Amino acid sequence: MNEKALTTVILSNRFYAHMSRTLGLNSRLRLHNANYNGTLETERVLGGLFEAYIAGVYKEYGNARFAELYVWFAGWMRPYFVAISSQITGKPIHSQSLPTSPLCSADTE
Repeated sequence: MNEKALTTVILSNRFYAHMSRTLGLNSRLRLHNANYNGTLETERVLGGLFEAYIAGVYKEYGNARFAELYVWFAGWMRPYFVAISSQITGKPIHSQSLPTSPLCSADTE
């Protein structure tokens, strides 16, 4: 498998925005005293929101519980990584329980 392609996808704003929507974080974000014009629905904003969420979880757990956090995060994200890997390689997945995930090419962002 092309690890660079997988890394490009899972570290993209498109994927992070997808995760924000999946978690419903986008419905909790509010923009006060500013011109809305769809700002809250951009991949950049939603991607940043997901990063902030993960940072907040890390801050709550701290370094002392990093191993526990890693197990939680890896278990939570693994189905997405498997689904994206399958899309990249074109190999079918033999599981019906994997989530949908956005696939973006290395030149898309």
